[in-house]
Amino acid sequence: MNALFITLSLFLAVLPLSAAVAYTQAPNTGVGGHVSASYTVEGSNLDEFVWDSFSVPATQTLREIHWNGTTLPVLHTEFVIRINTIAIFGGTVWRVAGNAHETPVGTTGISDFSFTLPEGFVMTGGQTYWLQIYAVQGVFPPDWQWSAGSGGNGTHVAQVPAVTGDFTYANRAGDAAFTLLNAATVPVTITVDRMPAAGGSVTGGGTFTPGDSVTVTATPADGRTFINWTEAGIVVSENASFTFAADGHKTLIANFTGPNTGPYVINAAVNPSIYGNVGGAGTYNADEIVDLDLSAADGVSFVGWTENGVRVNLPHAGGGLYQFPAVADRNLVANFTYLNNTFFINGVVSPASSGTVLLAGTAGLAGKSYSGGTPITITATPAPGYRFVYWKQGAGLGDLSGVPNIVSTRPVLNHLVCYGTTLTAQFEKNSPTLSTSSFPVGSGTITGGGNYAHGSLVTVNAVPAVGYVFSRWRQSNIILSTDPSYTYELTNDTTLTADFIATNRTVIATAVPTEGGSVTGEGVFGNGASVTLAATAAPGFYFSEWILDGVPAGAVNPATFYALADYTFEANFNPLPALTVAPTLESGFSISWPESLTGWILQESTELSPDSWVDSSLPITQSGGNNQVLLTQPTGSRFFRLALP
Repeated sequence: MNALFITLSLFLAVLPLSAAVAYTQAPNTGVGGHVSASYTVEGSNLDEFVWDSFSVPATQTLREIHWNGTTLPVLHTEFVIRINTIAIFGGTVWRVAGNAHETPVGTTGISDFSFTLPEGFVMTGGQTYWLQIYAVQGVFPPDWQWSAGSGGNGTHVAQVPAVTGDFTYANRAGDAAFTLLNAATVPVTITVDRMPAAGGSVTGGGTFTPGDSVTVTATPADGRTFINWTEAGIVVSENASFTFAADGHKTLIANFTGPNTGPYVINAAVNPSIYGNVGGAGTYNADEIVDLDLSAADGVSFVGWTENGVRVNLPHAGGGLYQFPAVADRNLVANFTYLNNTFFINGVVSPASSGTVLLAGTAGLAGKSYSGGTPITITATPAPGYRFVYWKQGAGLGDLSGVPNIVSTRPVLNHLVCYGTTLTAQFEKNSPTLSTSSFPVGSGTITGGGNYAHGSLVTVNAVPAVGYVFSRWRQSNIILSTDPSYTYELTNDTTLTADFIATNRTVIATAVPTEGGSVTGEGVFGNGASVTLAATAAPGFYFSEWILDGVPAGAVNPATFYALADYTFEANFNPLPALTVAPTLESGFSISWPESLTGWILQESTELSPDSWVDSSLPITQSGGNNQVLLTQPTGSRFFRLALP
C-alpha cells in the first residue's frame, strides 16, 4: 500500500487565499501513512487510532480542519474527529458523515478531506492539543490511512492491536498530515439567540459567504439592559450592534440583565477563630436583607468585615452589625485583634530565590511590626523564569492533609493585621524540568523528559528492554499509573521513574502431524526478544500454515516475532498432492489432479533442473471433479509437477 503515498504538494493549494492557516503539517511525499480506522461504529480488536499533537503560538478560534489520506472505500460511513489536551478518548468530538468533501490530489489513491466546525473551538496559545482522525468503515480489517506529514515534533501516538489483549498504546515516529484554519472556506451559518429569552430581541443571523461583513443587533426589552455578545461562553463584543467578518459557523448569544433570582449563600467566619462569634449567616432569598451580628471575646476589639482580604464594612457606633441585600453568594470574615498590641508580619518566598516580597512602607524589608487593626498590602514579584501562584498564610501547610492555607491567588495581597503571622508567596518555574529514569538501570528506555512551559501536559513513554516488562510510573514512592504511556501536568521540577520487571517467555512449537516435518527456534527467551521459527517439511509433505494458541496465524515461513508472552505454535503440514497420468485413445496421455486443490499450479520441465520449471501453458479442463490436461502424440521427455506460488 506504500506505493499509494507518492503525495503531491497540492494539499494547501486548494485553500482560498482568504483562509488563514493557524497550524499545518504538510503531507510528507512518498513516506507512507498511518492506519487510523474502525470497523463499524462498534469497532473490533483490529481497530487502530492515531493522535498527533500540535500547539498554536497565540490564542485563536479553530473554524475548519483539512487532512490528507487514502481514498475512501465504498463501505465508508463517517469520519470521527477529536481534539483533547491528552492523547486519549475524551475532549471535543465531531462526527463527519459521508466523504468529508473528498478531493483527489492527483496521486492515485490519495485525497484531501475537510470539515467546517459547527461552531468555533478556542485554541489557547502555547497549550498542547492532540488531534485524532479516523475513518469508520464496513471493511474488515479496517485500513484507511492518514497520510504521513512533516512540520510537527516527528512523533505520534497510536492505539494498535496487541499480541495479547485487545490493544496497546505506542509512541511512534512520524507526523500526520493536517491543516487547521481560523476561517472557513465554505458558506457559513450565523445563528443568533438571547439569554434570557425574555431579555430582548436579536437580528442579523443567516447564511453568508466567507469574508462577508455581518452585523448582529441586540435590542433589550423594557427594564432590561444589554450586557454583551458571547460565543461558546467567550465574550466577543460588548456592543449591542456587533459587526464582524463571516469566518465560520457560529452561534452568538446576546446576554441581557435579568431578574435577581437567588437563593444565595452568605458565609461568615471569625479571624482568629477564638476571638469572637458571628451570627446571621445562612441562605437568603434574592434581595432579602442580611443581618450579620457579632460578639467579641474579653479584651479584643472588632476591626472590620473583610471579603477576599478587602475591608467591606468598618466598625461603627452600632458595633459590628452589617446589613446588606442578598444579591450574590458571599464569603465574609469578621476580624478581631488587640488594638494596643503590635504584631510582626513576615513575608517569605517559596522556593528560595524564586522571587521577592515587599510589604508596603518597608523600603525593601520582608517583615515589619504593625498595630492591631492596620490594613496593609504585600506584593509578590517573581524572579526571571518564575511565575506567581498563590499566597498562603502560616509558615507550614494548612492541615495534616498537606493542603496549604491559600488566602489569595493575586500577587498584591490585602491583609488586615490581627495577629503575628507569616505570609508566603508561592512561585513556580515558567519552564520546569521533567526528569525521567528507569529502575533497575538498563531495564528500559524512556522518552518525554525535558523542559516545558508551565502547566504543559507532557506524555512520557516507557519501552522495556529485552527481558523486561513495564510495571508502573511513580513519583518518589507515589504510584501514578500502570500504563506505559502516561500524561503528566508539569508545574514544578519533577522526576518520574518507570519500574520494569525481569520476565522470561516460553515459546513452544510442534509439527502437526509429527511425520509431516520439523520446527526449529522454540525455547525460553527474555521478554521482547526476537524469535524466529522455521518449519521444514518431510519428504512427501509441504508446510501450510502456523496455528497460534488454536488460531490461524499466517503462512510466512520462517516466522519472526517478539516474545511478549508465552506462545504455543503448531506448524501444519499437508501431504503433497499427486498427479495421475493415463493413456488416451489419441496416442497421448492425460494428466489430472483433484479440482479441490485450489491454488496449485501445473508446471513442466524438459530437464528437471531447479531453474527449468515453468508454468504449463496446456489448456486445463474439468471432468469428474478433476482438473485435466491432454498431451496428444507427445515427443521427447517432459516432466510435470504441482507447485504452490
